[in-house]
Amino acid sequence: GDAGVDATGPMRLLCFPRLWGYVFDPLTIWFLHDRDGRPSGLIHEVRNTFGESHSYACAGGPTDGVYVEDAAKRFHVSPFFDRMGRYRFRIAAPGDALRVAIRLDGPDGAPRLTATHIAQAKPLDDRRLAAAILRRPALTWGVIGGIHWQALKLWRKGARFHKRPAAPRVGASVAGASS
Repeated sequence: GDAGVDATGPMRLLCFPRLWGYVFDPLTIWFLHDRDGRPSGLIHEVRNTFGESHSYACAGGPTDGVYVEDAAKRFHVSPFFDRMGRYRFRIAAPGDALRVAIRLDGPDGAPRLTATHIAQAKPLDDRRLAAAILRRPALTWGVIGGIHWQALKLWRKGARFHKRPAAPRVGASVAGASS
């Protein structure tokens, strides 16, 4: 497509599960492969609490096992950040472990926010799935609750509030490899 990503092969997905009829998934990452199974790119699908989403398509496979890309911030996610800046994506190709780091840099290049996720691969079977649900039965409710709890703390500290602008007319942006 327009992003230059060959997605003719398998796709792998990192996302939050829907439990009890509800999910809020702030970030879904699609790991794309060409028809020969080689990694060919990523799609970062970002959602905000207003029901809107925007995707950042990144062409190319990992270098030394790590995807390193950046993209201009085009989408309003939090009322405590304006829509200015750049995302820096650093994602280890999935294997026995998964490491995701996303940094938001302001227009001056200074880091404003860093979000990370580290996970260990385990075989998926009915027993493990049931155990995971029993350990965290309100997982997706906890995600949205945690976001609002952090927002309340920022608001109480006097963080600047940015009114939500109109969502971008185009639902996806093309990201590039970081230099």
